[in-house]
Amino acid sequence: MWVVPGTRDICSILILTTGGGSASCSRVPTEQQVRSARGGPGAVEVGPWSWRPFRRLVFYLLPDGTTDVRLRRGATLVRRLALVDNAILVRPRTATSIAWRAPNGNQTISTFS
Repeated sequence: MWVVPGTRDICSILILTTGGGSASCSRVPTEQQVRSARGGPGAVEVGPWSWRPFRRLVFYLLPDGTTDVRLRRGATLVRRLALVDNAILVRPRTATSIAWRAPNGNQTISTFS
C-alpha cells in the first residue's frame, strides 16, 4: 500500500500480490476538522466488488493522537485495532464500522458502505 500526499487531496494505492488492486483519493481535512473528528480520516475501501463483504480491505489514515480504535458490528466490539504509523489496514469480515477517539476526546464512528 502506498499513500500519496497532495496539497488538497490524499490518495492511497493498493496492489495485491495475487493481481489487481485499488486506488482512491479523498480531501485532506483541516487541522481543526481532524482535532474535532469532523473531517474525513482518509478512509478508503479497496478490493473488487465481488469480494464483498468478507474479502474487503479497509484502509484508514488517522491523525496523531488518535486512540481507542475499534472494529464493530453494530454496537458490539469485534476487536481492538492497533495503529501502525497512524494507519489501519484491516479485513473487516462481518464488521460494519470502525470507531476511534480523536485527539480532543470526541468519538468518531465510520460505517462501511
